[in-house]
Amino acid sequence: MEMPVEVAEENPQEVEAEPGHVDSGSTSSESTLPADCPADEGPETRPSLVLERFPFRAPGEHPFSRRGRILVSGLGTGVTEESLRFLFKKYGRLSEAFVNAQRGCGLIRLESRALGEIARAELDGRPLKSIISTYSSSSDSESGSMDGTDYDNESKTLQLRFAPHGAALAVANLSPCVSNELLEQAFMCFGPVERAVVIADSQGRSTGRGRIEFASTADAREALRFCHQGVYLLTACLRPIIVEPIQHYDDEDGIPESRITRSIQFYRERGKAPRFAEPGTLEFEYATRWKALDAMEAHHKQELLQRLQEARGRLEAEMEAAYHERQTALHHLEVSQSQEVRESGVMVQQEARQQAQPELGGWPDQTATSVEPCHTASNRRAQ
Repeated sequence: MEMPVEVAEENPQEVEAEPGHVDSGSTSSESTLPADCPADEGPETRPSLVLERFPFRAPGEHPFSRRGRILVSGLGTGVTEESLRFLFKKYGRLSEAFVNAQRGCGLIRLESRALGEIARAELDGRPLKSIISTYSSSSDSESGSMDGTDYDNESKTLQLRFAPHGAALAVANLSPCVSNELLEQAFMCFGPVERAVVIADSQGRSTGRGRIEFASTADAREALRFCHQGVYLLTACLRPIIVEPIQHYDDEDGIPESRITRSIQFYRERGKAPRFAEPGTLEFEYATRWKALDAMEAHHKQELLQRLQEARGRLEAEMEAAYHERQTALHHLEVSQSQEVRESGVMVQQEARQQAQPELGGWPDQTATSVEPCHTASNRRAQ
């Protein structure tokens, strides 16, 4: 016997939408949006997030720093600065927008790096033609410069990557007691610092290396020059820090297949697929020799690092001994100075007593003579 299936009605008081939740089954999207959230304009079906009121800055992050600069390549030849600003306007305010029409690339600066990450996630790898058509259909009055007929955008694809920080410096020989705040405070004398980080390992311990990001390249060059010419100490440790221009590496995008140059070497090397060399072949012999050379290099590096570590240990021991010797000498000097002060005080008191003695008028002698007869008289009575 089949039991009738009853559909229970949902209680409208129990099913409540979360703040900011948009019901996909509702026909009116404007009714589900918060009052302070701008509604999408035009017939665009893809959800568009306007980030004008949300800077998404990390704690301590300065607005419009160099970390928010993005290099945009793959632009059409007709793209202007105005159209580039319109393209990124939904990701917040822009403090910088530059377009190189001949090379088809540009540069923008957003308010924070988080906004740059969002823009990069949405626009990187998308065809320029589809982006222009989407923006043109969303607001024809504002996007006259985004008309797709003005550009050579049939085969253009946007590529976004963060611009290298031109005012960043690498710092080495940091003490384990140095923090991000102390590192920033130490370099603020050269100019405004956007970011200061002490690099830590997987266990949260200092690696002795750090990174300083200035707001100006001139300040970074000045800090580099002063640290090279002088000896800059951050703490009581006598080991000076080393400041060098930072080396930028791209470990996010890497080198895709589309960016490799098709040269003769490319076709020669790519003629064979990845494989393990067979023993007894020519490639196995020379590959083995390469491995032996790499192993010898690693061994020599390890020996060199060990000798350097021993030299650092000896230097630290000498430094500690010299420091304690210096502290002992300073202590002896303080003791001798305090003793001299006490001796000088005693001499001053003695001089004061000697000056005060003539003023008493010989009271000690008279007292002695007057006391002596009394003693002699008492002795006679006792006899």
